Amino acid sequence: MTEKNLVYRGKSKDVFRITSGAYKGKYRFVFTDRGTGYFENGKPVFDPGYDVVVGEIPGKGAIACRFATYFFRLLKSKGVATHYIDTISDNEMIVEPAVPLGMKACRSRCRSLRRE
Repeated sequence: MTEKNLVYRGKSKDVFRITSGAYKGKYRFVFTDRGTGYFENGKPVFDPGYDVVVGEIPGKGAIACRFATYFFRLLKSKGVATHYIDTISDNEMIVEPAVPLGMKACRSRCRSLRRE
């Protein structure tokens, strides 16, 4: 996977378009160790409520990928379709191209899941 296939670089993950192989046309999420926060007395203070990347936390990407994998599989077990396909390494997953649902749709579906 080359940098030219980079579709999006965010605070916590990079998204790459897959252009060949079994997953051609899909996307690869790479969960990074980048952490957000602020600086105090010249030192980074990590705080996920901030929008500024201030450094890296070793292993953060792998943990975030593990959480995401867990919840995508949980949703699947409840019959909720997602864009998740597979987790291919500690910090990488393959997903279908998708359009975000928005919070209104998410809140509605979450309420119905709680009733089940």
